[in-house]
Amino acid sequence: MESTRWSLAHDDGDARARITAQVADLVTIMTHEPTARMVRFLAGGSVMDQDARDRFEAHWLAPRHDAAAAILGAAIDAGQVRADTPVDVTIDLLFAAVYRRALLTSAPLDAGYADAVVDVIWRAIESPQYREPGHSARG
Repeated sequence: MESTRWSLAHDDGDARARITAQVADLVTIMTHEPTARMVRFLAGGSVMDQDARDRFEAHWLAPRHDAAAAILGAAIDAGQVRADTPVDVTIDLLFAAVYRRALLTSAPLDAGYADAVVDVIWRAIESPQYREPGHSARG
């Protein structure tokens, strides 16, 4: 798991770019062996064993959740994201889409998918008063 710490380091760019990078990094991890196999194995084991679930959550899910929560919290404070945004639900939606494709389907999973997931969710949470540079207002 330590070999994937690079996927948590997103300190550059605006909030949307940082979240997109985090989701895209998860796509990379979930589509490249042997790391993808290890994550699938650990995720599967966590379904049947509480101790495995606790370790998977502590060492895999929580660091990713915390990194995304910090990005979204700062975006809320800066007025980029609506103040009423449910951060935990938003994070679940961002990452569940990737895990679903990686673990439960044979649907394509690539950087374009990561961009599409973030685009759909960002439309729902972006503050109407704020539009990040390079992204036009959605109607």
